[in-house]
Amino acid sequence: MKVGLLCFCLLLASLPLQAEERSKMENEISQILGFEQTVAHYFVEYKKQLFKLYPKLTEEYVESNYGSVFKYGKKRYMNAYIKGLSVYTDEELKQLIEFYKSDKGKWIVKKNLESNIIVLDDLALASDDFNKVFIEKLESK
Repeated sequence: MKVGLLCFCLLLASLPLQAEERSKMENEISQILGFEQTVAHYFVEYKKQLFKLYPKLTEEYVESNYGSVFKYGKKRYMNAYIKGLSVYTDEELKQLIEFYKSDKGKWIVKKNLESNIIVLDDLALASDDFNKVFIEKLESK
């Protein structure tokens, strides 16, 4: 009984250390893969769309009145990216980090970051195109 209780206590004591190590690996992958830059770019594009829809808005007005909302949004998006890493075991995260630090891994990351920016920019244009076609169709009825 005492041995079982001791093992249970040791398990409980090690869980925070394991969670901290996992969090460090997730943050490292996040930095390597440029999650923060991708999220920041997304919000730049979002603001551009906002200013197109509401041309009287200014950057200063939006920042002073809605800065906390954008800060929350960026944090929420980052949490979504981190949550996506839950499909990997701790060992797989270690292997990914090792791979992404290799020459081949660095090349893949570089190309993915370049690709993400193109996709995000084009998605903004696609959104404009879609909105335009939708409004034309709506107004023609």
